[in-house]
Amino acid sequence: MKVLIIAPYDSIYPPINGGMQRCYNIINQISLYCSVSLLTYQSKEQLPFSNEIKIFQIPQKKINKSLFKRVKNALLYRFIKRSFHGPADINVINYFYKLKEILKKEHFDYVLLENLSSLNAVSLIKRYSFRSTLIYDAHNFESGLCNLSSKKKSYYIINKESNLYKLVDQVWVCSLIDKELFEKLNGNRISCTIIPNAVSIKKIIYFRHIPNKKNNLIFCGSFDYLPNEEGLIWFVDNCWGDLKKIFPSIKLIVIGSGCKSNILKLSLLKEGIEDIGYVKDVSEFYKSAKIAVVPINKGSGTRLKILEAMSFALPVVSTSKGAEGIDYTNDENILISDNPIGFVKCIEHLILKEEMQSYIGMNALNLVKQKYDWNIVGKKIKNQLA
Repeated sequence: MKVLIIAPYDSIYPPINGGMQRCYNIINQISLYCSVSLLTYQSKEQLPFSNEIKIFQIPQKKINKSLFKRVKNALLYRFIKRSFHGPADINVINYFYKLKEILKKEHFDYVLLENLSSLNAVSLIKRYSFRSTLIYDAHNFESGLCNLSSKKKSYYIINKESNLYKLVDQVWVCSLIDKELFEKLNGNRISCTIIPNAVSIKKIIYFRHIPNKKNNLIFCGSFDYLPNEEGLIWFVDNCWGDLKKIFPSIKLIVIGSGCKSNILKLSLLKEGIEDIGYVKDVSEFYKSAKIAVVPINKGSGTRLKILEAMSFALPVVSTSKGAEGIDYTNDENILISDNPIGFVKCIEHLILKEEMQSYIGMNALNLVKQKYDWNIVGKKIKNQLA
């Protein structure tokens, strides 16, 4: 089987956020079973895949905001799309000629589209590779994350996701909830397949049996994703003060890339909170933590950071929204609470009872081994491409 993957991200390696991790690992898994060509902005030297992948680098063009250039791009985009609808997508303009060249030279059994923007290339793909099966990999149900203050952007997102049945043959989603949302939005005219997020178990080092661990909590997440920021603000404003009263020496370690708002920056100035920022390897921080917190109240998909913490046998305290999409059992492999009092009590319970830490942590590790190892998910991907 020959698969073309279109991933018009500035970078997918190193995978510093959940979207990058999903994209990078799905590409790696497909390459185990298929001949893969990848169209992306990074070069072959920048992408250390474990298997042979043919990489076509999208040329980076300087942004020119002159009126002449904007008009030229708008006309070119409409020529590419054969349509006068929608704003010009600079990504499609950048890779149009390269994609056209690829499609004219080779036939692909499948074309995998790795973000919402890549759907704008569908008309071009169907023009030159009409026999290919088109798959859209939905990292999130973006329509549910729309900011109503930006009506133009919200309309664009909802319009794309509600017309997937016209654009692609398959939709891959992260969870059962996302599957139901996408199918409902498309009037049940498209069938979605759950390809869950996962972690690479073979890379995990087991750290749980370390004596005299400090009362450190850890929060990991990209702050380019608004639900992460809003969730952390909720936790600091509603839970942190009570936790400091119960455990004066407790610390919260905050790790994540992306820009933080001024509101979040002020929240993180509170005593006992260490804002680390982006780190290349989180292993040492998981090693020194007792509990991972995931206080997310919005969003979709599945939280890779929960699976990552679980893969270190680290007990997780989360909201039900934060753990959405993961086949967990509350009080067995995770602790769940949606209100500040309950969230604080879950953390207190784990800190005071070390045997509970070990029980929840080991059950979490077993859950990940059984259901959320990329090698297991990769077999499901293989079946989809059979």
